[in-house]
This record gives sequence, C-alpha cells and structure tokens, in this order.
Amino acid sequence: MHGLVARRGLEAVLNDLGDVRPEDRAFRVRMRAAAAEDVTYALADPDRAVTHLAQSLADDADRLRACIDEAPTAEAGLWAAYALHRLTEVADQTRLIYDRLGRPRVEVPGLCEECGPRSCTSTRRDASGRATLAGASRPSAPSRRRSPMWTISCAGRHPP
Repeated sequence: MHGLVARRGLEAVLNDLGDVRPEDRAFRVRMRAAAAEDVTYALADPDRAVTHLAQSLADDADRLRACIDEAPTAEAGLWAAYALHRLTEVADQTRLIYDRLGRPRVEVPGLCEECGPRSCTSTRRDASGRATLAGASRPSAPSRRRSPMWTISCAGRHPP
C-alpha cells in the first residue's frame, strides 16, 4: 500500500479505499498521521483498535481539547482525554476533563455488568508474572523482553 501511495498519491488511494473494514480505516488513520493531518475524527470509530491507533498518533493538544468538547460519544471524549493525558501528563487536567464528561463508564469486554466498580480490581503483571494492584509500586528493574501486562479481573460472586 505504501508503494501505491507513493505512485498514485495519498488522496487517490484514500478515495479508492473503503471504510467498511476496520483495517481500511486504520490504514487511513496511519496515512493521515504520516501526512501530518488531523486524526481525531477516528477517536469516534466503532472499532476500538482504530480508536486506540488514532489516540496513539494524535499529537495536537489543542485539537484534542477541542475534540473532547465536540465528541459525539462519551467514549470518544474519553479517548481524546486519554490522548491528551499521554501528551501532557497533567493528571489534574485529566481528572477535571473526566469529571466534566460526567465520569462515564465504558463497557469492558469480559467484565460482567453486575460487577460494579467496587468489586473489580485492576492488576498489573510484571515480567516475572507477579501480580500487583494498580497504583502499587512498580518493579525496580522492568524486563526488556516484554512489557508488563495490565488485566482487569472480576472479584464478584455470581450465581451458577
């Protein structure tokens, strides 16, 4: 595809590219980011892989702030806030944005609806496989082989 873009031009390829498949939309986001164009529109994509890619490539803090206010869904606003936090690392600003958005909850695949936030814990597994609670101290020497994994586990009891 990159060779095709080099030969025919970005706009020609994007015009011929569909938007039904998430892979096509992700390619569109990558190409727009490579051309230094705005990718915040993709923060509202229905596929989370596309939105995750878009937030990782968004690099204009002012545009992200505007996107938070214009977000068509709460989830799109959260993705914009996440991207803004990644750029600025200002936790107080991120908390204020989260409060302004109404502290929305987002469905997490694999986590049952009956389990409220009180019965769910976020854990992190370091390179040795040791689980630590979120917010606990991180291992002093992270492994270079693989990055730590975060998991969300349900501590609730459910009837059979």
